[in-house]
Amino acid sequence: MSEPPANPVFVEFVFLRLKCTVVPEEPKTNLGGQQFLGLMGEITQQHGYLRSAWGRSMENPARVVIMVEWTDESCAIPLSRLHPFVDDHDHEDIEDDESRVIIVYATMTPAPLTSGAVGKSPVVEITALATPSAIGVDLHRANEQTQRWQRHLMEFRQTLLHELPEGKDDEKEKGGPCGGGNGEENLRALAVCVGRIERPSSFGYTPDVVAMSGGGTGTTDGPPTNGETYADTYLLIVGWRSKEHHLQAKETPQYKRIIEPLRQHMMAEPCKGLQSCHVAFTLAERSP
Repeated sequence: MSEPPANPVFVEFVFLRLKCTVVPEEPKTNLGGQQFLGLMGEITQQHGYLRSAWGRSMENPARVVIMVEWTDESCAIPLSRLHPFVDDHDHEDIEDDESRVIIVYATMTPAPLTSGAVGKSPVVEITALATPSAIGVDLHRANEQTQRWQRHLMEFRQTLLHELPEGKDDEKEKGGPCGGGNGEENLRALAVCVGRIERPSSFGYTPDVVAMSGGGTGTTDGPPTNGETYADTYLLIVGWRSKEHHLQAKETPQYKRIIEPLRQHMMAEPCKGLQSCHVAFTLAERSP
């Protein structure tokens, strides 16, 4: 396997609705699951491969997220290899964006897999944060806008890692690996990775929807049309002890205080198909 790079890593995220006949958790008895894991093994042999993982959304178990770290932005999972596993039938009970394959590429710091953030986290929160793009804005204002947003992101990261209720360090005093003494639990995040989505570089945004093109990538070229503005989208990858710990953390004064500056700059809806979710990832094993 390639050595972990010192610089931010290019990460491919694939969001898809898996066919109900594909059960990767049961490869010995499920052919579709066996073939899906075979694809994950094939990916490890591609040029530029570093690390990868996959997992189901806890909010919608049919929704699967694949994460791959590459050395080069030209690397990618062949879309044709994903199609046999995708449930592309119409379902009356799901939104259109949940039935599509959505692929985005982001430069993450630190790299979620290379840094060990995903591997040490029982549950990973994936959240897309959209802000008005600097396209069409004068350079000075654009720089201020970007610097302010990045400062808020770093302050948010600092709070999640170091300022949320910590509980007790001694496991015996905690009453368990996740608990804190006297009913106090450790609500601090295990890891936080932040990155800007590089491809598509910007999403067309309307008050109700961010326009997505047929292949699952956002529209990026040309001026906004039909009342759209551009949105720059960032990915926040946060490792938690459990989904419940994240939900508890969101109710703390520290979390509510630090999220407010971000909300003031965020669009109400980041992108159809990139709604926040919690995933228990399985690290992919490299094929022999």
